[in-house]
Amino acid sequence: MADPICTIVMPTLDLDRGAQTMRLARSTAGIDTDGLLLVDYKMRGAVKLNNALFKAALHLETPFICYLNDDTIPSQRDWLKLLIQGLRMNNRYGMACPSGECSTTPQKSGKPGDPFEVHVVKGPLAWFVAAVRAEALRDVGLFDEGFIHYGDESDWVQRAMRKGWKQIWVKGVYIQHLRGNHNENGQLRNQWAKHDKRRYRKKWVHKPKGGTGDG
Repeated sequence: MADPICTIVMPTLDLDRGAQTMRLARSTAGIDTDGLLLVDYKMRGAVKLNNALFKAALHLETPFICYLNDDTIPSQRDWLKLLIQGLRMNNRYGMACPSGECSTTPQKSGKPGDPFEVHVVKGPLAWFVAAVRAEALRDVGLFDEGFIHYGDESDWVQRAMRKGWKQIWVKGVYIQHLRGNHNENGQLRNQWAKHDKRRYRKKWVHKPKGGTGDG
């Protein structure tokens, strides 16, 4: 068996749900992968878990790391292979996201069955799935643990772009994202969201806003 070229990392609040999503993701990825799953038993928020997962993935030394939400259904055959194919088109493409159910342009415009296309995006995308070059993660550093659960990935993308890394949207990959289906710990999540939104605005509200473009 070939050495894995990507490690899939997933924080979760529900071990059974996370394990089920991880099994599906690895079976449909189209490449050999490692998989790391971490359960937030202490309800600390995803950011600390994400950083622990990223540290472990970097230790495994796969050239790519894929962050995956547990509330996704990665059923498209070769989904991860295609995301990495997009990243390999340019050595400054540092992170790649698919289409899916979200409010973010242009991802929300993608549909199942779209042809393979790569677009450089100048603003943060929704990271329900994101394939990242390990080299970019080492260069930019881990997530800012001043965030608790939300906004950490958008903050990271802003930092990455200022170091010359480009983020791409891969139109030919569509991952179903079960947005809004989880109501557990709703009050705590709302508190986290308010805190993280304030922190993101404090760091980036005065920064120039980006758009999207082909590249």
